[in-house]
Amino acid sequence: MSFATIRRRGSNAVKRLRARPAGDWTGAVIDIPKRRHKQIRYLEEEVSLRDYEGVLRQIAVTGLGREQPTLFLTNNVEVPAREMIMHYARRNGIEDGLGTNVNFFHMDCLSSEVRLNIDLDLTLTVIANGCYR
Repeated sequence: MSFATIRRRGSNAVKRLRARPAGDWTGAVIDIPKRRHKQIRYLEEEVSLRDYEGVLRQIAVTGLGREQPTLFLTNNVEVPAREMIMHYARRNGIEDGLGTNVNFFHMDCLSSEVRLNIDLDLTLTVIANGCYR
């Protein structure tokens, strides 16, 4: 079974990545409509973890709108790096949209006398808004 996750950016890892020559990085374009940061650079390398048997694939990405590189960690070597980065970018956009919608429909904005009714109103409103979008 394969997995992909975001790895914590340790200061040593960031220093090591910044010291790598520019020729080691691969340029790519994320062609997602309405995306602000489309030009990225990524670096693939094999890493090993203390409590994990086997070798993992780490993909470091710059140009996603963050100051430090984003680090992906996966055991899937078949999916191209660009495809994995695009999947993350799409998923991140969806999560940001859901977070904005939930914050927009805050409980204090609803007027109801009964707490159960507020919870039900809030839940149904967020679901309806998500379905609409």
